[in-house]
Amino acid sequence: MSHTLLASCILGVIILFILLKADIKLFFPFVVCVMLATVGMVLFVLTSPKHAPPNNPEIAINSVSIAAMILTVSAMNGILLLGVVVIARWFSGEYKNNRKGNGK
Repeated sequence: MSHTLLASCILGVIILFILLKADIKLFFPFVVCVMLATVGMVLFVLTSPKHAPPNNPEIAINSVSIAAMILTVSAMNGILLLGVVVIARWFSGEYKNNRKGNGK
């Protein structure tokens, strides 16, 4: 699992760099990350045992639950990277030019 998370971190940075160089708006990657996280969480909930006793909440470990965990963690990593890009653009002053059209 740790190799998958490391690969997700490295691939996430590379994919985000490619998207930024292609001048794609950040809204679309954000929507994709939210959809992946939603699918991952739904799959994770659906694969958990329905009547687990409260003192032993075991998770059904199978390929679907592992894929759900990978989807969710990768999507959270993507959202974190997008947040870093937005903060960097905000500090660089890129978003200050958008206020001219508001009449202020």
